[in-house]
Amino acid sequence: MPTSLRTSPRLSAVAALAAFLAAPVLAQTPALDALFERGDPTAVEREVQRLLVANPADPTALMATARLGIESGDEAKLDAGVAAAERCVAAAPKLADCQLWLGRVLGVKALNAGMLGGMRYASRVKAAFEQAVALAPDDLAARFDLNQFLLIAPGIAGGSVAAARRNTEDYATRQPARAEILRAQLDAHEEQFAAAQERLLRMPVPTDRTERDLWGQVLVAISIGYAFAKPPQLDAARKLLETAAARLPDDPQPRYWLGRVAQEQKRYDDARRHFEQATQAQPQWRTWWRLAQVQEALGEAAAALANYQRALGARPGAPEKIRKEIEERVAALKPR
Repeated sequence: MPTSLRTSPRLSAVAALAAFLAAPVLAQTPALDALFERGDPTAVEREVQRLLVANPADPTALMATARLGIESGDEAKLDAGVAAAERCVAAAPKLADCQLWLGRVLGVKALNAGMLGGMRYASRVKAAFEQAVALAPDDLAARFDLNQFLLIAPGIAGGSVAAARRNTEDYATRQPARAEILRAQLDAHEEQFAAAQERLLRMPVPTDRTERDLWGQVLVAISIGYAFAKPPQLDAARKLLETAAARLPDDPQPRYWLGRVAQEQKRYDDARRHFEQATQAQPQWRTWWRLAQVQEALGEAAAALANYQRALGARPGAPEKIRKEIEERVAALKPR
């Protein structure tokens, strides 16, 4: 049954996963980006192979392979993504995006390995992000990802809030307007949600794709912070997510989280509408899973069964624990 926001991990854990798994992904060509956004990894793999046949060291193809590994949920593909990012760095050592994708794919390896197992990746993750910043000091994504590592990693692994502040203020000397996104990122980490929200909402919606993605990512993270607060501030989360959805109509994340807040408040009709909109924008196992949960709560057994089955068939797939839960619901709802 639905996992309560109140019993979920604190914001820091959610933000850690969000940062590495929903990072801006504009290192590819527009055609590859469109395939990723369409949720068609098979087509991406075909295009990657075409590029690699023409040039085995093609940075675009190698970075796309790293992204495929991150999004696959499959450890073997993740390892292939690490190898591809390492080849990208070797082939184009001065290209910041190669370093950025190496840091990202290693970061996911670290998260998957848990607190102790992840320690062995920490220095490499940090070094890759630091090198990306050194190569492209005006690159917002590189600064953002370095900050995210510094904010979530323990001190023994190289984390440092003070270092994240220095990174932010150094960037502000170069890009003062964009630096507000990094300052909001720091505010959100420190659970200063009102201050972070104010920073972002007084900015115009960015026109640059990477800047807009990061602006939206922090806005959603603030909303999640309200939802995870003690006590939860679900109405504040809902209002901010509604603002995010209005300003970012093509981004499925505000819709997904609006669905989660409505689900938590047992506003199941609203939750169904938000999850349906999120699924139309970007089909994912988690959205089908949540949509099926609220349909089941509404007594729509046939629709719930169909969406549980879609969640099971999605690629990348659900983690094993959730997959087992979905299989149990499928077995319970199948006609006898």
